[in-house]
Amino acid sequence: MKVRRSKSLEKMARAVHDSDEFVEHIFGIAATYRAQHALESTAKGAAIRKSLKTFDKHATALNSWLREALKTSHSSAEHEALSQLSTALHGSASATRAQAHATQLWLASLCGVSERAQQSLKRNPIQHAPQAAAEALRTTCAHHAVKISYKNIGERPSASIQLLCAIAKDAGDSLSAEQARQWLKAKAQD
Repeated sequence: MKVRRSKSLEKMARAVHDSDEFVEHIFGIAATYRAQHALESTAKGAAIRKSLKTFDKHATALNSWLREALKTSHSSAEHEALSQLSTALHGSASATRAQAHATQLWLASLCGVSERAQQSLKRNPIQHAPQAAAEALRTTCAHHAVKISYKNIGERPSASIQLLCAIAKDAGDSLSAEQARQWLKAKAQD
């Protein structure tokens, strides 16, 4: 995948530290921000959440069906149905029992896990994109021995705050200078 290279973001990054490696790191941070922001704010995230709900619904139902089919009592309709499927597939009523048992255990381990996956995709007051970008920016600046400043220079925010705002803007998001300052400070206090 080719990383998008915005001229305005490159100009802002070079104003902070004129190094090709630093600029590449900033483009990487922007690409990560863009992907995370898309999951948090677009229909793609909603579609993934819907797909996870559908999976959970069907996995739970199939898990229950297989658990009933694998019981030792041979009188259940599910047990007979599994035997018929096995006979049709392998010519033996018991050939698929081991596979069905493994599948049932796998489904049992996944039931409810999609709920946690959905929670990670929900947009909440703690947005993951600016948080991750602030942490990555701090790490990148530390790696390149660039000092991060939280203060305004006259009426303008510091270059590091402007850079975080530019990363957000490149992803189609908007952060105010004060929000960017808070994200950078929050990461500094961790």
